[in-house]
Formats: sequence, structure tokens, C-alpha cells
Amino acid sequence: MARPYAMLKNLSCPPPLRMQPVPGNIKCYTYWGFTIYRTHYSPGSDKQWEELLDCLNRQMSLALGYFRDQEWEDEVLWQKDMCCAPMNYCKSREEYLGYLKALDDLFYLDTREDPTLDGLDVRGVREVCCRDPPETERGMAGRLARYVLLADKAVFEAMERGEYIIKVAAYDWDDDDYWGWMRIPTGYLLDFWHALMRNGDYPHNILQFDGPEEDLEEYVWPGSVELYNTGKCSELKVEYLQSDPDSETPNVRMATFKHLLSFGLIVSAGAFRIYEADDLNSIDESCASALSADIDCHPQIRSFVSLRYRGSLENVTLTDEICVESCSDSLRSWFNIVAEKCNDDDSYSDTVPMQLGGNIWAGWNETCIKDPMTNKYCNDVIDEFPKLGDDMPREDLCHPCYRRRLAIMQSSQYSIYNEYYKEKLERVYNTCGGSGPTDIPPPLIPEEKEPAFCFKNKWYTTKEGDTCDSISKDKGVSGAMLYMGNQDVIDDCHKIPKGVELCIPTSCKTYYVKPEDTCFSIEMALKIRPRSIRRFNSWIDRDCNKLQGGTDFWGKSICVSPLGDAKTLATIKETWSNQRILSSENAPSVVRTPPPKYAEVAKGTTLHCGRWHVVKESDTCDDLCEDNNVFHRYLLYRANPSLDMKRCEESLVPGTALCVAPISGWDARD
Repeated sequence: MARPYAMLKNLSCPPPLRMQPVPGNIKCYTYWGFTIYRTHYSPGSDKQWEELLDCLNRQMSLALGYFRDQEWEDEVLWQKDMCCAPMNYCKSREEYLGYLKALDDLFYLDTREDPTLDGLDVRGVREVCCRDPPETERGMAGRLARYVLLADKAVFEAMERGEYIIKVAAYDWDDDDYWGWMRIPTGYLLDFWHALMRNGDYPHNILQFDGPEEDLEEYVWPGSVELYNTGKCSELKVEYLQSDPDSETPNVRMATFKHLLSFGLIVSAGAFRIYEADDLNSIDESCASALSADIDCHPQIRSFVSLRYRGSLENVTLTDEICVESCSDSLRSWFNIVAEKCNDDDSYSDTVPMQLGGNIWAGWNETCIKDPMTNKYCNDVIDEFPKLGDDMPREDLCHPCYRRRLAIMQSSQYSIYNEYYKEKLERVYNTCGGSGPTDIPPPLIPEEKEPAFCFKNKWYTTKEGDTCDSISKDKGVSGAMLYMGNQDVIDDCHKIPKGVELCIPTSCKTYYVKPEDTCFSIEMALKIRPRSIRRFNSWIDRDCNKLQGGTDFWGKSICVSPLGDAKTLATIKETWSNQRILSSENAPSVVRTPPPKYAEVAKGTTLHCGRWHVVKESDTCDDLCEDNNVFHRYLLYRANPSLDMKRCEESLVPGTALCVAPISGWDARD
């Protein structure tokens, strides 16, 4: 999700000068926000309308305060994690706050007031938007995601009851995208904006509701645990209640909004749930029951579900209410039961079912550490340190709280402990003495490595002093092909470590390039066709300018014949006389061959092909590559997109024709 700098960067038009502070460049940015339609007009409604607009604007400012309250160290860490260019870093907290102020100043509600719209519902507003799309500003939700806000009669009536909500509606909606509209709290506009940006390709999936459309007049968008939860900084307190099971609309979430004097949070009466059972219909019943169990903790810790550095809460009373043993016991119980009951559930292919609860439990542990000497919370102690970077005084660096805070992060897979914090913990041990683990915990889902594939399984183990040039010369292969097939293990062709396993590419007739050589001089010396050097070495540009520079890096050996053994070359020679010659590049074939008449070409397969293979029941993808001199499976997948990279054998359809030797330039034609 976008942080303030990233949000502002997307609004730049043109990009601001880096030498000038953001406020001075405010005219270089476009507005961002929402178009809002008013479709209710009655005596007294004008005042309500002004109150609603004021509420939306004020609560957006308060929601942006979420970022203002973040630890400066969090922002620095985010910049590093996202690999921002150093020139684009926020150099100071003051500059960071400047970005926030600019975002606040640029927020804009494009109001559409017209008494002729009176009485229009969501569908009516959609028709208006389709006739006159509200897409003038590049940064507005209408242009980015085809969403608008709607204040209809129901919104005004809710205000009279003390409920401050607004309707959001997609105006390019179709029947397959749920209902395409929903009520959201007025303080959740920034969260909704982030949801739109996060789901840019599928914005309609944000408002998922499977019940009847009339129930949406009572249902409220609950946000998402994947968002920043900026709504917690607004001045509205939200209490989600389950409707009476005997009512006509069971299992519909209701919401009551009340103005508070202080900023509020989503709260309950001493317990909360991470998941609701109604949202877990697709998984095993025992697993769903475990996931939707009550957690007996202060509701403030729901914010711990987001992975970040958990600093001081700046409120000892609140921290005391959170850091009770019963909360830790409840989290432990939830975690262990979910781990047991959901162990065999495959609904979580990209994570583990305990992740959100694990995040909260890790946050609780990080928040509740105490200084053994003063009995103060360690986060409060660390918050008083004057510096936290490389210039930390030794006294603070070696403080028990600082060491324990880092160590407890290291002990959990559910913290944000990474290389940044690893360096800090190692520095503590090296400077202050003591020892302990500093390794980064393994990911929740181990990364699956595809088994190494090498054509004909021809491998070479490097020795001291090996280079791409020396290996390719010794093995009779192209230096460029050697590097390109082993990029994941070769960082520098001139400095290959000892003991590295390299896949040796398909051989070809090679030539060792001399400093004075050009493509033309090589072709003349070897008496081969003009432009053959470029055809056999696709990395060489049209003017042959890359010949010397490329071979200086990859090695001086280049191909002066097609890839393949004598059998392959004999096949090429046999078909030379009766086929139109196109090119060979580095493929085994130099001619275009029509597909076999007795077989159907697989869907999407290129027709610019020099050799075809009709799939048999016994075929495997490895066999196809080996039997047809296909150096890497990736070429097979690209030329035949019907093949599934992860389930290649399963996607082979007997009787269909696949291209196993695409000709040069095939991908440019298709």
C-alpha cells in the first residue's frame, strides 16, 4: 500500500524539483479525492449537506494523522524495504510531514449538486456518470477506478440518527461484480482509497456482499485487515453489532456511529474476533470455528495485525490494560487451536491460517516487555532515547530494553525482523557483549524452488580462476549463452566463485573474437553468409556495435553455426532445398516449416516455427526439451502458451502440435 511519498509521487504533474520543498511545488501536483453526488433536496437538507462535506474533509485530515503518528524509524525502514532511490528518500521527519501536509491540501471533493438529480438511487447516478463521466482530474477516484460517492436520502436520514456514513458506488459495474456499492463510515475514505489502489485491476472486488441488495442499506463496509486502518484516527467510534437472529435480516452487520471528544477505534466490550464465521463458509467447520473464536483482549491490539515496528503507545494506562496475562493466554489458545484444527486446510495457499493472530500475538509481546530495573515498559524507555541510528550513545545501545526489544522480534516469524534489525542486534552483541541468535526467521511458507533443469543434464563445477571466457572456450560453447543460462549464480563473468554448479548450454561451432574483429570481417574470414553472426548470436545488435563490448564481459567465444549437434544440422541441411529460409538465431532450425496436417496446433502456439512435435501420451516436458535441443523450458512455454509452467505434463494434450524450434523473430511477429 502506498505511503505518503508514493501517494504524492503519483500526483506529480510534472515531477517537482527536488531542490524545492513540497509546499513550494504544490502547483505541480494534481488533486486527488472523490466526486460526490447529492441526490436529496428538502427543507433543512442544505445545512446537513454542508455538515457532511465538512465531516468528510475533517476526517480525511484526521485519517492522514495515522501517518503523522508513525515512528520516523518506520518510514526510514519502509523506504529501504521498497528499494526507493536514495535521491527520493525523505531526508528528515520535517520533509515527511511536508508530504503529509501536501496530501491534505490536495484532497478534493468534487461536488455535484443539481436539484434535477433529486431522488436518484445508485442505478440512476450510474446512468448520469456513464453519460457524463466525472474523470477530469488524473488523481480522482472516478478516473482511477470509476468510483463516486453518493449522498442520497438514506444518507441524510442516517445523519439525523447520528450515523455518519456515505455511499460509494462503481459506475461501470456489471451484474457479475456483487452489487457494486456499499455504505462506508465517513472516516474511512482514506482506507477506501488505499483499497482502490491496492486492487487497481479488480476494484469491484473491494465491495463483496453476497446478501440481498436491500440489506446493503444496513450493512457497513468493515474495511480490511490488510489496510493501514487509518480510520482509527478519525473522530468516529464504530460499534459493530450482530442483528437479532429472529429479525427478518439475520447475520447483517449493523453500525452505530457516535461523535466522540477523542479519536476513537473500532471497539467491542472486552473481546473481539479476527474472523467472522459467516465469512468462512468455504472452509472446514472445525477450522472456521477456531478462526472465528473470541479473543479476550483489549480491542486496541487489533491494530497489531499490520506488520510494522510497534513503538510506544504513549499511554501507560492503555498499555496496562493491554498487557494482562489473560490476553496472552487467549492469543496463545487461539493460535494453538487454529494450528491444530486448520492444519489440513488448503484454503491458505499463500500464507498460514495463524498469520493474523500470530501478528497480533507478536505485537503483544513486543509491546509488553518491561525494564527489569525500573518496571517501565521498554517501548516507553526506548521512546526517550535521543537517537536511534548509528549515533546512538553506548549507554542506550547497551540498555537491556533495547537488546530485549530486538531479541524478541528475532524470536518470531510474525515480526518485521529483517536485515535492518539483524544489523542492529549484531551491533548490540558486538559492542555490549553477550550473545544470542541473530538469524532472520524462516518465512511462514517456505519458498519452493523449482528443480534445476539443464539440457541433457550437462553440468560443470567451477574451479579457482574460472571465468565465463575460460569455461566457454574449453567447452566449445558461446560465452553469452553460458552466462544467460546461469544468471542466477553468476554475478560477474570475470569472478566466478569456486564450487559453483553451472549448466553447460548446447554446443555450436565457435569462433574466438579478436580485438580487431567485426561481424563482417568474421563472416568474410569464415566464408559464411552475410549477417550470420547476428543470426547465430541474437544479443548482437544490427550494426554489430555490441560485439566487442559483449564479448569483453561474457567471453570471446561466439557461435558461428546454429545450436545443436550433427544430427540437428543434418536435418536442417536436408530441408534447406525445399523450404523458404528465414533465420535461425540460436534455435535448432533455420527454416519455417508448416504444422503437420494431421494434428491440430495447440492454442496460442506460434506458427513461425522450424520444427513441430505432435504430443504423445508418454511425452514429458523434459523429453520435449531434450529430444528437440530446447535449451531452456522458458522458450518452450513462450512459444506454446497453452503449457502450464507449474503443471507442464498435465497441460500436454495428446494429438496436438507444439512448436519446439521457433524461428528467429517469432515473438516479434506474434
